[in-house]
This record gives sequence, structure tokens and C-alpha cells, in this order.
Amino acid sequence: MEQGNETPTSKPSLWQQIKRALLQLLQQRFSLREDFDMEGSAKAISKDIYFSGHRVWILICSIFIASIGLNTNSTAVIIGAMLISPLMGPIVGAGMAIGTNDFAMLKKAVRNFIVMVGVSLVTATLYFLITPIDTEQTELVARTQPTILDVGIAFFGGLAGIIGATRTEKGNVIPGVAIATALMPPLCTAGYGLAHMKWNFFFGASYLFVLNCVFIALATYLIVRYLRFPYAEVPDEAQAKRLQRYMLVAVLLIVLPSGWLFWGVVQKTIYETNVNKFIDALQKNEGIEVISNKIEYDKKNKLHRLHVYLLGKQVDSIKYEILKRELDDYGLQNTELVLHQEGGLTFSELSQIESRLTGEVTNQLKEQLMQEMLTKTEEELRHKQAVIDSLQRLAQTQQQSSLERERFAQEAYAQYEGLSALSIAEVVEVLPEGKKDTLPTLFLRWTKNIPRSKQKEQEQRLLKWAKTRFQFDTVRVVHY
Repeated sequence: MEQGNETPTSKPSLWQQIKRALLQLLQQRFSLREDFDMEGSAKAISKDIYFSGHRVWILICSIFIASIGLNTNSTAVIIGAMLISPLMGPIVGAGMAIGTNDFAMLKKAVRNFIVMVGVSLVTATLYFLITPIDTEQTELVARTQPTILDVGIAFFGGLAGIIGATRTEKGNVIPGVAIATALMPPLCTAGYGLAHMKWNFFFGASYLFVLNCVFIALATYLIVRYLRFPYAEVPDEAQAKRLQRYMLVAVLLIVLPSGWLFWGVVQKTIYETNVNKFIDALQKNEGIEVISNKIEYDKKNKLHRLHVYLLGKQVDSIKYEILKRELDDYGLQNTELVLHQEGGLTFSELSQIESRLTGEVTNQLKEQLMQEMLTKTEEELRHKQAVIDSLQRLAQTQQQSSLERERFAQEAYAQYEGLSALSIAEVVEVLPEGKKDTLPTLFLRWTKNIPRSKQKEQEQRLLKWAKTRFQFDTVRVVHY
């Protein structure tokens, strides 16, 4: 009996079996087909595009809440505003319209998006015009310098949003995406910039908002195409390629500035890290305590100033030069070290003032210093004039007193016989215990031919007359 030729089937190797099992496991775990609701999600996204009626009022309320949160630096309030905001609808709708080649839907999404942005800007601007709080809070400033990291947040947030929106069970993905992508705060910050005419706030926040919108829409487009949503109009190959080119150019134009800003943030972070290392090394110097430091950035001349506030031992000029040379060792090129020490201006501050006076900053500082000098000169002149006036009054008083006493002496010579000399003075008497006493004193000299009794009688009358004339309480007599 003849047996037919049978081809034996080769069994897969162990490695092939493991690889096949792993691929099946990955497909099961990472599949987006599970719980996928194409029809329901398409209707829901299309419905969320429209902006009228209650959605307008919800947006206005959320804008007011977000503006108050930014104005008071309250993160919790800002998060609450993002949760109730309906801004995501037109953006996701635009991404889906591009992915399904539905130009009618795209026009509706863009039209509603423009209206929503307009209402948001007007509302935020009005709030910041009427609020009495105009402080630039950190929550406001944080929305003015977007970087490529914000691109990642917007893109992955958009991915999560559209994946969640295409599920039968939506879960809590959409609220989380609204918080992560943060569409409301940039719009409110742009309104703050308009209200206060601060264009760096307006353009920085507007750029962040555009970044978020573009990459949320891009993420939506990619998921829509991956899940093969049906085309409204089937594009030809040339049209599809043209659309892809337009999208690539738009994405690059949007991303490049954020990359440049991100590089600036990285450079600033590296610079501040090097500053902290330098401050730590300075702190280790015996007798020197660093209280604080401040970096004064100069974007125009690229010469930054590092202000260091010190307590303890004074840093002399030799040590200061050593510290300046050490700046290069810490990667702090183009940095001017300014030391503020206990006890007033230091050599570094004096040299800084001198350099400003010779031409760097100068006109305003010169005027201020000149004004201070004039004020000081006027005060000194007034003080000197007061001293001169006082001395003049004292000299005049002494002159009058001297004339009065001279007249008194002449009158006494005429009235009292035998009086040959008379002087009046206020004598300072120093007692043994150290006390001092000023006594009015008459210095008298009589001729020898006058009787002693008559001399005493005339002295008593002379003393009484002197007390009355000069208003002395007591007068001492000294013969000489």
C-alpha cells in the first residue's frame, strides 16, 4: 500500500510564542477599540460646538470666577472656574472636523470659537477695569511666559480628553483635562493686559492660549484618524497631503517660539542654580553671614547684577576682588557682584555710584545728588547764619552793658568824694567742692585822705545804687 507524501507542519519556536503572546497582551491592554462609542461621541462633540443661551452665561460666570481667582492669587478658585468652563467644545470640534474632512462643521466650530474668545476677553477686561486690586499676582505672571512644556501639557491633555470623549462611559476625564490644559486663565490674563495696557501680559497669555488650543485640536485630529471616524467628504490624495503640510507648518510656527522661551527658562534656571552654589560657598567664609541675595537681570546688555546682603566681618577690597574672580568658576560670567554690608555704603556700592555718575545711568542720579547737596548747603548756611546772629546779639548786649557800666562809673566819680577807681564785673567763683557761682562784684579804690567812716557810708550808698541800677540781688565789694 502506497502512502501519500505528507508535509509536516513546523511548530513555532518558544521565542515566537512569547513574542506573539506579548503582542496580544499589549493589544488588549492598550486598545482604544474597547468601549468605543463612535456615533455617540460624534454627536456629543458636534453638540458641544454651539455657543448660545445658557452656555454664554456659564462662560461669563466662569470668566468672572477665574479673574477673581487670578486677582486674589487663589488656585482653588481658578480650578473651580476651569471645571465649569465650556471652552473645550469648539476646540475639540475643530480637531474632529479637520479629522473627518467636515468643512461645514469646521466653519461652525471656528465661528463659535471666535465668539467665545471675544466674550471671554470683554468679560475679563471689564472685571480688571473695575476691580480695585491691580497687583501683578504670581498666578497672573505665570501665564505670560509659555514654554514647550505647555505644549506637552496641551497635547497630552487633548489626547486624554478626546479618548475620554469617545468612550461610552465618560468618567471624570473631561473635568481633569479642563484643569490640566488651563484654557481660562490665559484668556483672563490677556484681559488683564488689555485693561492695564500691559502688552507683555496680553501677548504672552494670548500665545499660551493659542498653544493650548492648537495642540488640543491636533490631539483630537490624531485620535479621530486613528479610530477611523468616517469622512464627511472623502479627500483625494493631493488634498490630504496639502492638509498635512498646512498642519505641519502651523504646528512648527506655533511651537518654535515656545521652544525658544523654554531654552531661556532653562538658562535662567542654570544661572540661578550657579548663584545658589556661589552663595553657599560664600556662606562658608568665617565671620560672614549671608542674609539674602537678589538677582537683577539686564536683558539688554546681558550684564546681570548679583546683590548679596551680608552681616558680620567686613569684606575688604582684596577679598572682594577674589570673590569677583570666583564668579567665573561658578559659571557666572557677565555678572557684577554688589555686596551690601553692615554699616552703610561699601566700596562696591561707592564704585557703582561713581560709575553711574560718570555716564551709565546718570542724569536722574546726578539731579538727585545735586538736590541733596543744595539742600544740605542751605541747611548749613541757615545754621551758620543763626550762629552769627546769636553772636551779634551777644556782642551788642555786651557792648550796651559795657557802656552802661562806664556811665555808672562816671556818675559815681562825680557823686562820691575820694573815689579814685571803680570797676564792675561778674566774677565766676569756683568753690572747693567743685561748685561754681557767678557774683556781681564792685572793685573800688579810695584815696587815702578820706576818713574811714565817710568811706564806709559812701560804699553803702554806692552798693544800694548799683543793685538798683543793674538789678543785682547781691553785690560783693573788693578793695584794691
